[in-house]
Amino acid sequence: MYDIELMTISIGIPILFSLYLMFRGVEYRETIRRLQIDLEHTKEANRNLARIIEDDLDKKVKFESGCG
Repeated sequence: MYDIELMTISIGIPILFSLYLMFRGVEYRETIRRLQIDLEHTKEANRNLARIIEDDLDKKVKFESGCG
């Protein structure tokens, strides 16, 4: 009786722990994928912001050269 319970516990715990680690791995990969997408969006936003700033600086230079 005790042998079967001990064997069930000794096999069950590693299996449950392996399943837990497998799910954590999937969750980790999904988190990494979302972070990569967010990084790409951030890079695109930075490029757009740099383009806007550059356009404003060009307008300022043209305006100042026209006034002087």
